[in-house]
Amino acid sequence: MEEKDVHDLIHPGEGQTIEFKLDSERDFTDVIAKAIGAFANTNDGIILIGVSDDGSIVGVRDDPKRVEERVMGICRSRCNPVPALRRAY
Repeated sequence: MEEKDVHDLIHPGEGQTIEFKLDSERDFTDVIAKAIGAFANTNDGIILIGVSDDGSIVGVRDDPKRVEERVMGICRSRCNPVPALRRAY
């Protein structure tokens, strides 16, 4: 995903189909599981990890691959059935 595409997604802010999350949130597991579940039960959505609630790009504190593995683990352990996920860097 190109940087311009990310900015285009962020510009309108959070809404019914987009959520901003930080991997440093204390309750990251619960927050991500709830967001994935909500999008899986509606018409899909996008979770941008590394973007604060105000739309600032802050990045991830851990290696992006580890964050991806963590999200996939949360999805497998907390979502039933496991929804299809796509990633974009």
